[in-house]
Amino acid sequence: RRSICSKCKSIPFPLRLMYLLEECQEEVGNIINWASDGLSFVIHDSKELEKRVLPKMFKDTKFDSFLRKLYRWGFLKRSMDDKKISYINHKFLRGNY
Repeated sequence: RRSICSKCKSIPFPLRLMYLLEECQEEVGNIINWASDGLSFVIHDSKELEKRVLPKMFKDTKFDSFLRKLYRWGFLKRSMDDKKISYINHKFLRGNY
């Protein structure tokens, strides 16, 4: 089992995000995970993401800063059928690690 990586802050943002989604689901799957189609990811709890995940994985520890970084890397907000919001980038796909 892999855990959230404190050494990951020097790795480029998309790779850190991919690592989080692919390798840390036991710890954070209830906070952030892949959408069932694998084309986007869903943030289930932004407050817990900001409190428990961002400080360990990313230089920016505020949720709004995390969102700005997503948009800067070309992610788009996507509404899903169950009224959840996910974030999608055509180059960022489940299993494409």
